[in-house]
Amino acid sequence: MNLPNEPTPETASGAPLSRKSRAWLGAIAALVLVATGMAVLQEMTRSRDATRLRPPRMTLQAEPRPLPPLDMRDAKGERVPLERFRGKVVLLNVWATWCGPCRVEMPTLERLQARLGGPGFEVVALSTDVGGAKAVREFYDSLGIERLAIYVEGEGNVLTTLGSPGLPTTLVVDAEGREVARALGGADWEAPEVERLIRSLLPAGAAN
Repeated sequence: MNLPNEPTPETASGAPLSRKSRAWLGAIAALVLVATGMAVLQEMTRSRDATRLRPPRMTLQAEPRPLPPLDMRDAKGERVPLERFRGKVVLLNVWATWCGPCRVEMPTLERLQARLGGPGFEVVALSTDVGGAKAVREFYDSLGIERLAIYVEGEGNVLTTLGSPGLPTTLVVDAEGREVARALGGADWEAPEVERLIRSLLPAGAAN
């Protein structure tokens, strides 16, 4: 019950709000609650998915095998032959911005590059996005990815060339440009077994 001189809840500047105005305010409040709830749910889902990452299930090749040529481009659209990485062990990760597991595992690739990246090792994240370098740059910015260079596929279909059924696909490539192992699906690339494999392949004197 309101006192005689007490403003009613419906007043904003001394005038009662109309039924239509109250309805609009209620709708806006509901939208804000829904948006807030969705944001919280998405963050909870990301945190939950991150905790579900497991070490990669890598398939080791009986013998290192040469990789076929890949149509890979840098952020400027210039071709990047795999030969450019000769002398380095490479973790070649084929991914896309719309791929959920790719998003979850990407920070572990960033941290792997931060820890081991150098003259003897590099994470090469190769995007298959039709949006090209712009889409990758926006994706990296959204996750705070700073150490991974931007690489995108050109006109060729990288997955088909590599004989892979889906994303993400990750290959471990030795310093001679040969595939020694691969894994399909999102994984924790900071797992100790990954680092052991990489270090076992580093050329003499290239340990980071």
